Amino acid sequence: AQRDGQPAGWLRPTSSWAAGEVVEDHYALDLPEDLPAGDYAVVVGLYLPADGSRVPTAAGNDALTFGPLFVTQ
Repeated sequence: AQRDGQPAGWLRPTSSWAAGEVVEDHYALDLPEDLPAGDYAVVVGLYLPADGSRVPTAAGNDALTFGPLFVTQ
């Protein structure tokens, strides 16, 4: 499953962020009904709309990975 969108309901594009500012955001992710129960990771990344390239993290990766998260049916 995937979801794209600008932070804060399209109200806070990254171009409006100040250095060090924390922008809290919430997303729901609709999972397929036939998704098997099990452990999954959530991968989060930012990309440049102009060319689709990923913005590197402070560690030099192109995304952050959270999990495992256990999904039940």
